[in-house]
Amino acid sequence: MTNTTARQTAGHIGGALVDGASMASALASGAAGLLLGYRLLPADRPHTVRLATAGAIAVVAAIVGDGFAEAALAPLRRRATNAAYPMGRPYTTAAAVPPPPDTLDGALDQVAQATATDAAERAATHAWVLDQGDDFLRASARWRGYPDGTATFYLAPGAVLHYRSTPADYGTDKEFTLLTSDADAPVRVTTLLQLHQVLADRAAGHPAPDDAPADTDLADAPDQPDQPDEVGEPESVTAA
Repeated sequence: MTNTTARQTAGHIGGALVDGASMASALASGAAGLLLGYRLLPADRPHTVRLATAGAIAVVAAIVGDGFAEAALAPLRRRATNAAYPMGRPYTTAAAVPPPPDTLDGALDQVAQATATDAAERAATHAWVLDQGDDFLRASARWRGYPDGTATFYLAPGAVLHYRSTPADYGTDKEFTLLTSDADAPVRVTTLLQLHQVLADRAAGHPAPDDAPADTDLADAPDQPDQPDEVGEPESVTAA
């Protein structure tokens, strides 16, 4: 079991315990309200009236008790949820947000940095269609984002997985292509198994398959600086 899987399992268990504590608090509050409501009403009232009034008091007591319990358990629930459903990296705190720039050029730099980070996060999130695990393609720290909204995942010297999102009739199309230094055309990747097979073929010296879409444009992949002959490891903007 990987660390991520163990953390998710602990998160699910913690979430169930928090839910149980919240339910127990509501039941206890409701039972206390029912008992007190029934005993505090005058004994000369009709039995049905006493029960109805006590039931109404029990419902109100259960709601109030659950509200107090949720407020007290909120930090634990948040930690359990974050552990059970990791999103690649923690949310940015207010202290980490850069101050507003003094010039338009500074604003453009901030937006470019944010766009690159967003592209890396989106690539990691959309990689779910290829990899339903959490320790490889869905790790946003491994993706390098660019200000044009694309991102690359460094696999090995001369092999990079490229991501781009393009508008479609309904939403957007998420496209992953494998770029290798010894192939004339990129290979569109639709499954993690296919990626493994293509890389295995390249490692064995087999020719690259010619199955790239006709409209694939290698210019969409940002140039790698100082690497004219092969695709190298990225050095610029990466997701935190």
